[in-house]
Amino acid sequence: GSTSIDRPGTPMNEILLNGILHLFAIASAFNRQRKAVAHDLVERYLKRNLGLANGEVYLDLFDQFLDLCLDLDDDETLRTNARELCGNLERTLSRFEQYLVLLRVAELVGTLEAGQAPSRELMDLTARAFSIPAGEVENIARLVFDEASRARRDPLLRRAVELAAEFSAGPTFG
Repeated sequence: GSTSIDRPGTPMNEILLNGILHLFAIASAFNRQRKAVAHDLVERYLKRNLGLANGEVYLDLFDQFLDLCLDLDDDETLRTNARELCGNLERTLSRFEQYLVLLRVAELVGTLEAGQAPSRELMDLTARAFSIPAGEVENIARLVFDEASRARRDPLLRRAVELAAEFSAGPTFG
């Protein structure tokens, strides 16, 4: 079976985490992030969002993904890779996990460039691959980007957003 990385309210399996790390690498390449900066962002993400104090295996995996993406240095190839990755994830992940991937991509996008192009493009591409309606994508973007900008100024709000994300029931599926 696959290993499960659990944090209250956010079960995560290896396939899901690997997909998120690969999308983070693509987003970092889109933004021409220096490798050290991207590595630090992912390390903080793993600690803060997943509670992984020792995520070296995942950091190494991210670094490998990032090296591959940076070697491409071609946005169209990065887009193609992102579409293929999301297509594979769409066939593998549950609907809830697809929304979770989109939320995590949005969080990274908010960290990298506060939702400006080209990083927002990756969020939209991910949503299209998962057939997530545009209105729901905008709601996620508004929540993440608006809250992220305020949370940087207000640590109490940041904690409230983190708690809300942990205990969110997620979207309803009918």
